[in-house]
Parts: sequence; C-alpha cells; structure tokens
Amino acid sequence: MRWSGPAERDVVPPLPRLPPGFMSRPRLILLCDEAVTADVVVLRGYAGIGKTALLTDWGRRRVTEKVIWVSLNRATGLTAVDVWDGIARSVEQAGLEISGRGAASVAAAVNRSPDVVRIIVDDLDTGDLDIEAELVRCATLMKSGSLIVATRSGFAHSAEDNSGFEPGWQ
Repeated sequence: MRWSGPAERDVVPPLPRLPPGFMSRPRLILLCDEAVTADVVVLRGYAGIGKTALLTDWGRRRVTEKVIWVSLNRATGLTAVDVWDGIARSVEQAGLEISGRGAASVAAAVNRSPDVVRIIVDDLDTGDLDIEAELVRCATLMKSGSLIVATRSGFAHSAEDNSGFEPGWQ
C-alpha cells in the first residue's frame, strides 16, 4: 500500500523525505498513535530497518499537532551539550521561544505553545544514562505533548508511564 496521507506538511525544521517507493505500514502508524499517550516513546531497531521512515510518515499525519524533528546525525560521540543544542535549535526553528538549553527550558517552551507538541529525536545513540535521564525529565515536565526517541542502542531509563515498543516488521 502506497502512502496516501496528506501532502508534504509545512514543518520546521522539515521532516526527512520518505525514500522512493516507500510503503506505509498502517498497523505501525496505529501503534505510534497509541504509544504517544505516554510521556516518552522509544522506537528501537537495527540500522536501516525504517525507524526514521516510520516516524516521518507518522509525523506527517499529525496535522493538528506541532511536530518538531531533531536529527542527531552522529552515531557516537554526542555529548549532552550536542543533544540539548540540537533540540533547542529545532524548537527555535519551529517557532517556539526558548530561553536556554536543557530539559526545563525545552519543557517550558513546549508548555507555552497552544499546540500539542511532539518532539521526535532521531538517531539518539549515545548510551549516556545522564542524557537519557534528562530527556525523560523533559518529557515529564511537558504538559501537552510527548518525546519520541529513535535509537539503535536502546534507552535504559523509563518514566512511570513510559512506553517503548519495537516494531514487529513482518
């Protein structure tokens, strides 16, 4: 089944392009829809399995919400400063006013938005437990929205109502 959702959304920063011949997976889109009722959603899978494509497809369908895409393109060596600078830059590009870097500043910017905000952090593969703990703290401070993390390496921390799932590609 080819993707037949809405046309390219005006998302800033823009969502990645879907690969040529992309086939939407409605069952996985529904799983994403169900999972975002949690503060933090972790999408874990091998490199190249389609995490970015799935989240791009899902993000384009969130027409009544503000979707903020954060691309962390370095597989290793990311520091907390790199992660929070990347998130803050994307939040600013999306038109939200942010007064600093870190969990509290990002959550405050999201909480001032009249929209439900979904922050998708792609390629978070640091393995740094302190970064993960701060991301969970950020998500729990957000009143209206959630944090979606795509990773190859897993995500050790969880919030009380954290939801993580691995897609069962079939």
